[in-house]
Amino acid sequence: MRQYHVMPTRYGWELRERGGGVSVHTAATRDEAIRFAQELVGGRGASVAIHDRDGRIEDERTFPGGEETA
Repeated sequence: MRQYHVMPTRYGWELRERGGGVSVHTAATRDEAIRFAQELVGGRGASVAIHDRDGRIEDERTFPGGEETA
């Protein structure tokens, strides 16, 4: 299962894949970054750790994967 983090930056918020080192998406607000994360991982099977402004994990959401089709 992939893991992502919504994290504060100097200029807003970003979505990063764990261990990726590169931002997947940047946003002006935390809510916008969370909405993007939900759209990105919905149905794929992933978890999203949501950090507060101080960088601490405040919430974690898990999205189950969809059924595999042949």
